[in-house]
Amino acid sequence: MSYAAHRTALRRIRCIPLLRRRAARLAVVAALALPAVALGTPAHAASSCVVNDVAQTGTIITGTPQADVIVCSFVDSATVVDSLGGDDTFILTGTVDGRIRGGDGNDRFALSSTAELSELGDIDGQRDQDGFDLSGKVLGTVRGGQDADRILVYQGATTGPRTDLRGAKGADEIAVEAPVVLHGLIEGVEEDDRITVAGTVASDGTVLGGAGQDDIQVGTNLGVVDGGPDADHCTVAAGNPPVGCDP
Repeated sequence: MSYAAHRTALRRIRCIPLLRRRAARLAVVAALALPAVALGTPAHAASSCVVNDVAQTGTIITGTPQADVIVCSFVDSATVVDSLGGDDTFILTGTVDGRIRGGDGNDRFALSSTAELSELGDIDGQRDQDGFDLSGKVLGTVRGGQDADRILVYQGATTGPRTDLRGAKGADEIAVEAPVVLHGLIEGVEEDDRITVAGTVASDGTVLGGAGQDDIQVGTNLGVVDGGPDADHCTVAAGNPPVGCDP
């Protein structure tokens, strides 16, 4: 081998580690640039409920046509928990990202102080007279359903900008204890509802009576309190005056 050819071969050998290091760096950069889908999307966590002392998981969790006791420690966003019929009791102790359905019957829903109804979460009493006892984080949607229902938000609970508490049909009672600050929305919707916010309606909070002759009581209003189209009685102790209410 000539001297010149020998030097050329040495240069090529010395470049191999450098090229490998450059290739490794480019591979890392390319991996970081890939979308999350290309790297693999994490699977949903399994919902976990106990129905009448029997564990159920999956995307559809059901009760029976009779009175059930349903305890859920986690409800995934892809899951529907449906008690079907009967006077059922729901006890929710963890995160609720999915949908809870009461079905027929006078149902009771308890959101414990350790639980979170997330912005994705949705609880619907559906038919008959239902009761909701809400502690912890109430950040999603709660609907009374098709009859006279009661929704109570206990002291120590928290709300958020997407909190949505609705009585729906029937003469409903919706009460928020002090010192809870209401963010989001309360709406009686139809018929003669009674709405009480003993604490504060935040600047991003709204209380709507809706149709019917409603009775609305608010401690401090920094947002909007609106009785609606009918003859409503509204009392606001401090802050912004109510609108759509009889004098």
